[in-house]
Amino acid sequence: VLAVYPVVTAVATAGLLYIAVRTFSGDDRVALAAILIFALLPEHALRTSLGFADHHAFDLVWLLTTFLGVVLAEDAADHDRPRRAIAAALVGVGILGQTLAWEAGPLLFAPVGLYAVARSALAVADDVSPIGVLAPVVAGTAVGGIGVGVAHATQGWHSAAVASTPTLLFVGTLSVALLAEAGSRVDRSPREVL
Repeated sequence: VLAVYPVVTAVATAGLLYIAVRTFSGDDRVALAAILIFALLPEHALRTSLGFADHHAFDLVWLLTTFLGVVLAEDAADHDRPRRAIAAALVGVGILGQTLAWEAGPLLFAPVGLYAVARSALAVADDVSPIGVLAPVVAGTAVGGIGVGVAHATQGWHSAAVASTPTLLFVGTLSVALLAEAGSRVDRSPREVL
């Protein structure tokens, strides 16, 4: 299992990367080029080669699952509830898997918080509701926080500091969305909201 799992991980990451880039760019050629470039990166090629049993290959699956969830959340229109629900589930599963995978896993989903800050300011600039735009990501962080909390409480998985990071991310993204929404309702500029 340890010898073969990096190859299975490479195939899974290629699939997730293809879907994310295809959704983001709308072009099959760009998605295939992204897979080719990613596959040829020396670090990725090493970590996903046959017989190289290391947890970093597995991290890519969770990282790309989270990334795909954010891309789908960005791509989904306000009325596309099924796609927004899928986006939230992917963000949640990605954060859950990343946190439970290893002790420093939360470092890899920290960019979700930065995305929430930047996206809320862009929503204000576009004159759309920051809460509406960030809802799938906020819901996904809640799913991740609940899942990790249950694993920590019932199985003792990870320290309290590591187990609390998805919940802190949820509180942070929700706070950012609420503050941006308040700022947009009192006619603050995107720079002030940021």
